[in-house]
Amino acid sequence: MKQNYKFMILLLLISLIGSEGMAKPIKKTSLQEAEAAYAQRNLTQAEALYLQVLKQTPNHYLSNARLGSLYLGLNQPAKSIEYLKKAIEVNKKYGQDLNQQLALAYQLAADYDNAITIYYDLLKREKKNSTQVGVYQKKINECVSGKQLMAAPLKVKVNNMGALVNSASVDHVPVLTANDNTILFTSQRSKDLRKPKATADEDIFMINRQEENWSSPTRLQEPFNTPGHEAILAVAAEGSKMYLYSNKKGKGDIYESQKVNNNVWQAPVKLDGNINTRHHELSFIVSADGNFAFFSSDRPGGYGGLDLYMSISEGNGKWSEAINLGPNINTAYDEDAPFLSSDNNVIYFSSKGHNTIGGYDIFKSNINGTVWSLAQNMGVPVNSPYDDAFYVQTQDGKTAYFSSDRPGGFGESDIYVVEKEEIILAAEPEEMIGPYTAMVGDDDLEAIMPSLTKAQQDLLNKTRKLKGYVVDAKTNDTIFARITLLDKTLFNTDVVLETTPEGYFELELENDKSYGLLIESDGYQVRSEDLAKLEDTGERELNMMTTLRRDSVASSIALQNIQFYPNHDYIKSYSVAELDWLYTYLLDNPQVDAVITDYQNAEDTLQDKRKLTQQRAGSVIKYLNAKGLEPGRVKYKPIYSKNLPDNNTVMGMVINLEATEAE
Repeated sequence: MKQNYKFMILLLLISLIGSEGMAKPIKKTSLQEAEAAYAQRNLTQAEALYLQVLKQTPNHYLSNARLGSLYLGLNQPAKSIEYLKKAIEVNKKYGQDLNQQLALAYQLAADYDNAITIYYDLLKREKKNSTQVGVYQKKINECVSGKQLMAAPLKVKVNNMGALVNSASVDHVPVLTANDNTILFTSQRSKDLRKPKATADEDIFMINRQEENWSSPTRLQEPFNTPGHEAILAVAAEGSKMYLYSNKKGKGDIYESQKVNNNVWQAPVKLDGNINTRHHELSFIVSADGNFAFFSSDRPGGYGGLDLYMSISEGNGKWSEAINLGPNINTAYDEDAPFLSSDNNVIYFSSKGHNTIGGYDIFKSNINGTVWSLAQNMGVPVNSPYDDAFYVQTQDGKTAYFSSDRPGGFGESDIYVVEKEEIILAAEPEEMIGPYTAMVGDDDLEAIMPSLTKAQQDLLNKTRKLKGYVVDAKTNDTIFARITLLDKTLFNTDVVLETTPEGYFELELENDKSYGLLIESDGYQVRSEDLAKLEDTGERELNMMTTLRRDSVASSIALQNIQFYPNHDYIKSYSVAELDWLYTYLLDNPQVDAVITDYQNAEDTLQDKRKLTQQRAGSVIKYLNAKGLEPGRVKYKPIYSKNLPDNNTVMGMVINLEATEAE
């Protein structure tokens, strides 16, 4: 479960010929012993032996370099900086190979200016098509995020939970029960203190609140903590189900254990194939009502690395097909460790993307109707340049717990407590959400701009042109119109253009994206177009003619770009763009109300389907009201007709825009 990013492997970077700069000969046996200890990862012994060499020969390049790398891996960046700088100073030829580690050490020490300077220097040395370009650009962005977040720290207290809870090994994944009086967590501490901790299995432990303190950890008994790694992930709100991670079969899967009569826990059972795949599923939580599950997976079809998914309960332990939470939460990097607030309105998670300041940072996203907002960094001191993850909070939101491998702990990863109300109320300013421009400081350095990866650049170079005319449906005369391009991949409506007076327009469309159009003209009904059929042709140049019908007072919109997941009222994320347009339209036209007219099949006697269409209309209304639209501006009206097709759009739903009577 632990996500490591230690830079301990320096063996390929440093040559044993690093005797340059030595003031006098050293004992060969001492250096050989130090190298042997380092290779075997006996770091305590290696540290002592290298220090012995430096006591005799302070300018010994290899020993300085090894100690710099060693301290970096031991989360002691200040010491790492001292020895890496010395190694570079005494051997500039080979020392340049250490600059990447020195930059990382500065970043981990929160000395972001020095880190940016070195990362930028490394970036300038790379060829444009080098894979390292993207690596350095990301590291620079992390440092810029760190500077900005440190400038506005949260007024909270972050404290280590102490030696009573944390061990000299890995302690992480705190899980709170619904009454906030019990914490379960995962630890790699060994049952046998003589056994090396690196070989110990991860097991589940429990602590209970005792007034203002916590009890000593106790290891859970059977059927838990079997041979192999097991980690606690979640406990159902009613306390009768426990969810676990296990790698029993060599890959990560999610298991469920149920409590039966006499408080006996059953052996964990693997969840169904909509949750578990042949890929890795690492984290899992369930909403308080048990209707929704959120989990991480690296299955194909995501945005990259681990993504967060949602699944809806179908009863009897079955879960619906997984739904990716979309690019407001998922990135090309890893997202993991979800946690849902008690009111189900906020999801907390950890990410190596967005505007992280290094490693995993903790983020939050609010739900608006059925769409998650753009993730916000929880800020400093909750986050650090290290791995900060598995955030959970009490029912009142005033106390939170998470795990981190930041310096100053008792082991490789410790559990921390966050106290004060600001942890929940603080919302990061919008400008803190990347990308950023950073000025390095030296006059001769340029502004640093985050760039796309090579794959993204290639994608941007592959576009298609859409050409078209807007005409009157009755006369076929061309008409002037306003066109809004709906980017259903990024959920935005940023591209708005006007046709020529003759109704002609041109648009550039990126490959591998999905688009819709909204076409408006004074005195005409608004028209919504889904470009999926055109996009599927694969043609380099696309042509279309769209017609608008005249309308006197009212107008109507067939919602071509609003879709739902099969058998559910959960709106697909890319539908946001069209709903946002409708919200803006209604705000700008207070004299107009909207009636969602839902054309249902009169021959369909299944009440569940009729109920579902009503729920879907309710989701549309809820989304618009949540954005701030005055309640009552949008109403729902079913109309029963024959032979209507069944689909997963808004079931033939049309929004009629009706002028209200003047008072």
